[in-house]
Amino acid sequence: MCRQVQMYALEPRCACQAACLTTMDYCLVPSRMRVSCLSFSFSLLMTNTLAVKEHESSTGYPPDDYSAPFSLESGRDWRDVFQSPPHPCFDPEKDLVIPTVHMVSEFEDSPMLGSTPLPRTKLAYWRGETGIGTRLPQFSRGLRQRLKTAAEEGSWEQQHGIVIQGHAEPTNQSYSAALASSMFCVVLPGDGWARRADDAILHGCLPVIVQDGVQEKFESLLDYAAFSIRIPEADLESLPEILHAIPATQRQEMQITLGNIWHRFVYSLSLLTEEMEQIRLQRQEAQAFTPLHGDYASLPHPFEGSYAADDAGSTIFQWLYSRIDAVHSGEAR
Repeated sequence: MCRQVQMYALEPRCACQAACLTTMDYCLVPSRMRVSCLSFSFSLLMTNTLAVKEHESSTGYPPDDYSAPFSLESGRDWRDVFQSPPHPCFDPEKDLVIPTVHMVSEFEDSPMLGSTPLPRTKLAYWRGETGIGTRLPQFSRGLRQRLKTAAEEGSWEQQHGIVIQGHAEPTNQSYSAALASSMFCVVLPGDGWARRADDAILHGCLPVIVQDGVQEKFESLLDYAAFSIRIPEADLESLPEILHAIPATQRQEMQITLGNIWHRFVYSLSLLTEEMEQIRLQRQEAQAFTPLHGDYASLPHPFEGSYAADDAGSTIFQWLYSRIDAVHSGEAR
């Protein structure tokens, strides 16, 4: 029998895997290491066989192109050595996608830290490198290019309140404030893994995930459907219609759920925790927290528990602990 791990706001998961954690590039893991539980910052739910065209690297940075041929001293292609026999790049039944580390300064304008709640006047927001005219065509699977083009041609900002900005475009808001004043935040791949979902969650902004075949951080543990939405890449240009169709009551329910799990995406290192707590207490003393009302209510509320109790690190160890029985019973593969 598999032992199931029960965590607040987490889905029960069957634990029959090896209790070993290794951080490796997701598609470069040698076949012999697949018995380990691997932690990734990016998860591609495909098999790394040379015959699968969808699996070709989409990076715009040539040194990271894992699908490019490279001859070893033996004369063999490195892919035949490291990827044979073919195996999944990421196995959601035994591997885990983990959040990246964020400094407090990266979400200092978030209501999660007790900052004055900003009206979420933007329906959706994305800012970053578009890759148009500057990167290889396969950069971001072409999604950033399509998003920027559709937003400009359709006047999304004027017509729908959807703000899509290139990283070099002038802005009157910090990145943190822009996220904190947006209802939805678009999540697209970059050269490979991306931290946009983390950015959104830490600001109480509902992630709109547009990357087929990719699992997000802790998605095998958390009920992502309760606080985010997924849009097929083919439907990217229909983003305004899709978001407008989501009722205000559903958006608020999703934000409330987000307020219950956001702290799992922060690593409560001692100095980081101390800084977070100091900022929150200072803001609480300076002003009483009064939530806004209406369609753009600034939910969720500031976290009132212990950051260290169920932070990203604790979540990882809870996940590992759930696999101990499987290892000792010989059920781990």
